[in-house]
Amino acid sequence: MKKLKVLLINPPKMLLPGEHGRLSIYPPLGLAYIAAAIENKHEVEILDAVLEEWKKVEKGFHGMRFEEIAKIVKKKKPDVVGITGLSFISESIHETINAVKRINLKVKIIVGGPYATNSPKDLMKNKNVDFAVLGEGEKTILELLDAIKNKKTIKKVKGIIYREKNNIRFTKPRKFIEDLESIKFPARDLLKMEKYFEIFKTGHGAEGIGRCASMITSRGCPFNCFFCSASKITGKRWRARSPKNIIKEIDELVKKYKITDIYFEDENISLNPERMKKIMSLIISRNYNLGLHAEQGMRADTLSFEILRMMKNAGFNDIVIAPESGVQRVLNDVVGKNLDLRKVEQVVKDAKKIGISVGCYFVIGMPGETKKDIIETIKFAKKLRKLGVRYCTFNNAVPLKGTRMYEIAKEKGYLLKDNEELEKSILENRHKHVMKTEEWSNEEIDELYKKAVKENARHIIFSRDMIKHRIKRIGKNFFKSPLLTIRTSFIRIKEIIFGERDY
Repeated sequence: MKKLKVLLINPPKMLLPGEHGRLSIYPPLGLAYIAAAIENKHEVEILDAVLEEWKKVEKGFHGMRFEEIAKIVKKKKPDVVGITGLSFISESIHETINAVKRINLKVKIIVGGPYATNSPKDLMKNKNVDFAVLGEGEKTILELLDAIKNKKTIKKVKGIIYREKNNIRFTKPRKFIEDLESIKFPARDLLKMEKYFEIFKTGHGAEGIGRCASMITSRGCPFNCFFCSASKITGKRWRARSPKNIIKEIDELVKKYKITDIYFEDENISLNPERMKKIMSLIISRNYNLGLHAEQGMRADTLSFEILRMMKNAGFNDIVIAPESGVQRVLNDVVGKNLDLRKVEQVVKDAKKIGISVGCYFVIGMPGETKKDIIETIKFAKKLRKLGVRYCTFNNAVPLKGTRMYEIAKEKGYLLKDNEELEKSILENRHKHVMKTEEWSNEEIDELYKKAVKENARHIIFSRDMIKHRIKRIGKNFFKSPLLTIRTSFIRIKEIIFGERDY
């Protein structure tokens, strides 16, 4: 029987304020996984609308115009179009869907990814959406395409939403994939990897690194952080690939694409310390000479001195850890992270001895947090910088749909805005607070946020270690991307004066 023609689309990005200076361009790894799952049974292509017109920034969108996407759909005549994206770009997702349907009413539209999983009812309000895939998509998409192709009963496909006349139907939930090694490596051959590499060299996407790639070695998060919805997409049960399987993918990246740097996108790559040691040991034994990065924020209590030393030898020159708060009560009772802050301090000290630079993530303005707690968190960040942390990134707590924070804020009347207004407000200025509680107002959080940003910027500009680092980095990057380097310097000055971030 004839194969289905499937076109997977990474829609245009919706830009945050200031993002026109440094554009975030990354290969759509999720779509590459989906493509790998179906390419033996169907004809599949990937259209990265951001990559194709990466210099184009128009009306708040980065990438191809929607009418240009529609022209490609008209030319390729797919039977099915698959679209993915975050909640932040929901408007772009809907514009892409509508543009496709204007060209071809018969094409089936399937939407997956975080937006579909976290806000399925909002998504399905658009009558041009035929199906939504919830959670992990590799097995679901195969079954769904089979049902479409052979005109089977859709309701037997687990883990989807579909339309039945004017009604929205949810099928039974699908269990998360236990054996991650049953999933094929991402179909990077369907992506224009060389084009990404050229763009990365200019400083857009990967910090001026040219031949870099991202990969995932595990899925799932057993923790229940207040502000995070990751477990809805990949589950609470942590599932991991074997070190041998991981090395096999790295071998492919090095041999086929001449990769120099790898970004691990796991939520919890080091959750099992023994596994982490084996991965690092195998990488060291291969003498890859790779730069390794894990910017999602690692748990400090998984990083012993031994593991940090192995990470350094394997290629980690920098790590990011995520204390989230500088108050133990907040971590335990509000965030739900159950991380001992003393371990955070120890990791910073150990990393400095070994020669690994450390960045830290903090979130302020969570329901259940007092104004005093936030002040203590800012003090804790200052303490960590004195111990050797290179920078601390502060973010306002954002009540995204699909998180416990959103549900509690909505229930208690803390939200200043909701639904489309909330999403628009977050997109237009994610550093402006959109909640207030009995303990603090949104204006007070905004002022504390500015204080935290100013203190961090002063450290980055004026501390002895950071002066050396920035001179080295500016010298290296100026000739590659002078306008971007100048803009970054002005951002730091703006942070010191006004306490504002525009990225």
